[in-house]
Amino acid sequence: MFKALELDIETDISALYESLRLNGVPVRVIEQNGLQSIWVEDEALVSKVREAFSRYSSSAEIRQQVDAEVTHLRTKRAKTRSGDSLSTTILVSTARFPLVWLTLALLLLVGAWTGFGRFPSQDDFYMVPPSLYGVDGLAQRWEVLWLVLMDGQVWRPLSPALTHLGVLHLVGNALGLFVFGRAIELMHGRLWMLLLMITSALVSNLAQYLFHGAAFAGFSGVVYALVGVHAVALVLDKGNPVWGPSGFVILAVVGMAFGLSNLSELFDVYMADTAHFVGFLSGVLWQACSSLVRQPPVRGAPLH
Repeated sequence: MFKALELDIETDISALYESLRLNGVPVRVIEQNGLQSIWVEDEALVSKVREAFSRYSSSAEIRQQVDAEVTHLRTKRAKTRSGDSLSTTILVSTARFPLVWLTLALLLLVGAWTGFGRFPSQDDFYMVPPSLYGVDGLAQRWEVLWLVLMDGQVWRPLSPALTHLGVLHLVGNALGLFVFGRAIELMHGRLWMLLLMITSALVSNLAQYLFHGAAFAGFSGVVYALVGVHAVALVLDKGNPVWGPSGFVILAVVGMAFGLSNLSELFDVYMADTAHFVGFLSGVLWQACSSLVRQPPVRGAPLH
């Protein structure tokens, strides 16, 4: 996003802000250190917002016109929203975040197909067939995986990320995808995010398998890659309001550390902690390298 204006916090721009938003101009106001700044999603809107503020601040007549317009548009929007249904709201969100919603649909479809770990079809989604679980050691596990791939089961390095062992397992990862994925899809685009998800799924699945065996499943390695992107972005691009709250990132990192410390096992909670850690690292490296080779493409608007 681009900063269009920076004003003293005492300057009242509430009516102008409402007018811009109600007329379909995606703006966001950030208050920090005694100043308020207006951000827009497109560089072409910067000059328009500045011009609008100049006219608004220099003429009482224009301010009255903006106030009247805001009142009219609020009334019109309220009537429109009163007729909106949940399905309409979901359709609008789907159009804005298609990759997030398609991924959620795929995870739900695979969950139904495998019975969330209860159906025999679940065996087709592990890294290797259950009959080969008893192999120990990195070299031996790698050899078994290579034989499985040579047998034509090339989907297995990716498929554990698509299946979940219980409905709550899916719900947790779906919330993580929704919270962290939308900003990434807006900021970097669908192809960038798709490549990130595929890459992080492959490396986190492989690491978990080699160090702990094939008895694991879940999208959490990818979710932690999304967390890693946010962690870097909140440091290198912290002024951009599209990124999620830092508190969510901190909470996710604390949860990862809780699993890595094995303290979770004291409460009979077992996590794919290696997949979480490797997924997080892949997201950190992906965002850091992207920031080094080019300026982050400004594609996004506020998520609310």
